[in-house]
Amino acid sequence: MRWFSRIRTGVNPILKRRQAEQDLDAELQDHMEQEIADGIRRGLPAEEAKFAAQRLVGSISLYKEECRDARNFGLIEDVVRDVRYAVRSLRRAPLFTAVAIGTLALGIGANTIIFTFVEDVVLRPLPVSDPGALTTLNWGDISNFSFPNYLDFRDRNTAFSSMAAYRFNAASISVHTRDSFRAWGYQATGSYFQMLGVRPLLGRFFGPADDRRASPNAVLVISHRLWQGRFGGDPNILGKSVKVDGFPFTVIGVAPESFTGTELIVAGDYWLPLGMQPRIEPENDFVRWRTSQNLWIIGRLRAGVSRAQATTNLEQIAAQLEREYPNDMAGHQRLSLSRPGLVGEALRGPVTKISIVLMAIGGVGLLLACINLAAMLLARASDRYREIGIRLALGASRTQVIRQLFVENFLLAAAGGMGGLAISVAVTRFLTSWHPAFDIPIGADLHLDSTVLCFVLAVTVSTTLLFGFAPTLQAVRINLIPSLKNESILKRFGRWSARDVLVGVQVALSVILVISSSLVIRSLRHALTMDLGFDPGNAVSVSFDLSLQGYNSEKSRHFDATLLQNASHIPGISSVAVANSLPLRTGGNDSEYVSRTDRPLPGTSERHLAMVYNISPGYFRTLGTRLLSGRDFNGADRQQNLPVAVVNEALVHSLFGNENAIGKHVRLSLNAGDPGFEIVGVAATAKYRSLNEDPMPAIFLPIAQTGTAWTTLIARSRLPAAEAADLLRKSVLDLDPELTVFNAGSLKEQLALPFFPARALATVLSIFGALAMVLAATGLFALVAYAVARRTREIGIRIALGARPSQVLGAVLGPTLALSSAGILIGTAITLAAGHLLSSVLYGVSPRDPATYLAALSVFVLVALLACWNPAARALRIDPAYTLRQE
Repeated sequence: MRWFSRIRTGVNPILKRRQAEQDLDAELQDHMEQEIADGIRRGLPAEEAKFAAQRLVGSISLYKEECRDARNFGLIEDVVRDVRYAVRSLRRAPLFTAVAIGTLALGIGANTIIFTFVEDVVLRPLPVSDPGALTTLNWGDISNFSFPNYLDFRDRNTAFSSMAAYRFNAASISVHTRDSFRAWGYQATGSYFQMLGVRPLLGRFFGPADDRRASPNAVLVISHRLWQGRFGGDPNILGKSVKVDGFPFTVIGVAPESFTGTELIVAGDYWLPLGMQPRIEPENDFVRWRTSQNLWIIGRLRAGVSRAQATTNLEQIAAQLEREYPNDMAGHQRLSLSRPGLVGEALRGPVTKISIVLMAIGGVGLLLACINLAAMLLARASDRYREIGIRLALGASRTQVIRQLFVENFLLAAAGGMGGLAISVAVTRFLTSWHPAFDIPIGADLHLDSTVLCFVLAVTVSTTLLFGFAPTLQAVRINLIPSLKNESILKRFGRWSARDVLVGVQVALSVILVISSSLVIRSLRHALTMDLGFDPGNAVSVSFDLSLQGYNSEKSRHFDATLLQNASHIPGISSVAVANSLPLRTGGNDSEYVSRTDRPLPGTSERHLAMVYNISPGYFRTLGTRLLSGRDFNGADRQQNLPVAVVNEALVHSLFGNENAIGKHVRLSLNAGDPGFEIVGVAATAKYRSLNEDPMPAIFLPIAQTGTAWTTLIARSRLPAAEAADLLRKSVLDLDPELTVFNAGSLKEQLALPFFPARALATVLSIFGALAMVLAATGLFALVAYAVARRTREIGIRIALGARPSQVLGAVLGPTLALSSAGILIGTAITLAAGHLLSSVLYGVSPRDPATYLAALSVFVLVALLACWNPAARALRIDPAYTLRQE
């Protein structure tokens, strides 16, 4: 415990400083009195004994310093003294201190928020046992597998200790009669919870025995959020019956609050065994079909098995399946493994790209703030030139001066770090409590944990070193004699200083952010005004799922026909239609391989996927999609008549080229004998999955021939959107009050999800772009103002000698314009070179769009000139006579 005693000995005098000094004074006084008494006993007069004792003891102050050093707190006391001096120094410059702390707080806060997002969404492991051993299977870039393939991979592999399959979808949950709501959750195999190692909060989780197709036990696990929100935290929830999609399930467990499923960005509210799927979807028994790829597979690696070894094992199994099922597995893509939580590789790639862009933007913003602060500190250090010289002349070492400046810089960084942490706490709380109006529950809650706090500490220390290096180096290189004479560091306008170079770098970084934000803002504007292939204006819709109430195909067709007839008579509704889904809508979308019937089945590399929509007559008119040729569906297109289809222009281009597609036939299967559908119309191509997708083939089938369970009623109306949506909702519930209606509202409002990434990134970049422009303007203003203040006498002499205003402005603004021009050129070149980083988040705008570059640079140059004009104008108003008298 010797080390503890040494620490206590060093810390106690600091915590009890007054008592320690009193004890030291008493000890020295007692020593002096003993020496004086000894002198008197030797026969010396009292006065002479006193002088002899003082000569023997020596300098009391020096002796005190030696005692403090012997007690191991001299350095700590020096640091404490430096802290007190730094606080007083910063209090004497309140404007500088406030600007410095505010600048750092914004930079550190923004980076902390971005890092929290990356840490929670990209880096955070699942809240399960040993998450590092879990991995998600992928077919190339997609993560969807069929249930038969899952069984084969599970039973034949030697690399995994266990596997589970699951899907994430919506269901109608009824607690009481006429009290149903829509919720999203998981259908999972019986090995799901056992493999994850999650413990229930209440009750138990289902297992393999509950997952048998013939099992009489229809069991359900609910989330903590659903338990608290819908059931009021009922402690007797276990054993209660809840209807899921019209089928009764018994609640057997409640998940812990920390567990919302195996996907990080969505929050599940229920879990039910996958074996129950045929009961709640009797007409969608996909578990029997090897071609139905709608499950995600997650597995736990055996101890000592690497991902490369597991991938090799899975590829061997896939090769076996391809030989056994050549029609279903021909030309499968390469298997890969990835971290779970972001739908395999489906979302991890885009989210990672967005994270890299955000981290780069945040890093540039923080670097910009540090450079701006470094330039301010350099200017302040120049004003303290004489103060530092006097301290050196009085005996202070350069190490002490460096320590003092470092302490001052660290106080600024620490205050900025605490301010940034406060900003990040407020913003993350807002984002966590904010629930966007999406049908899918977003579950990416942001949490400030120890990792984030360590990040804030690291950023605080890094910024201290970053912005304090140049001012500290300038203090070390100070010349004593000129500083005592208060001579200027700079002798003439043409000499470049470190502060000038920093301002040039600041301009370059600002240009990067301003151009990037301009590109993203223009991209968002283009996305909001781009041709989507349909017109969401004055259109409303409501959605419902007939299968949730046990409707078969025949009942669904009759319900849709009756609904269309009733809705078409609503006053204020000009046209109505129904469809299984809408473009850019999550859920209900389906895609199939499409090919020409007059040609052999295409090879694997020649197959085309097409989006499949089941629609009613009037769909194109109601949605606002142009019909380019042929006809729309009509009442004659019924189940007993010839199967027909309308295709989009992209499908015609892919399959028929320049041929006339009307009257041709296409098949939606890999069966060569399939007669297919006759093309009766060609519609304009729309955006179906995302805003930045390439033209995608699509085929539209009459709902009277195909039927659909998931249904959306669309109407074009002159009424307010809320009123029209309520009328549509009422028309649905009048036919069946037990249905759960969702996604009710205008089509513009329901496009919030596909536009969300563009809006979010545009908002972030706009904030950083505005901050960059403000910091650049501040830096340029400070540079010119400081130059004018330090060169007042020189400018006065120039004016007295007859210098014209243009010559004075040239002398004042010349170096600044040169620095700004160099920074603008460098920043523009860097943005052009790194434009590919933004290409993945831009819609319809090139990352090298010349019009955007010209507009952004023009605004930046205008702001820079306005920032420089005020101090330059002050230079023109300098009175030579007054200036020379002052000197």
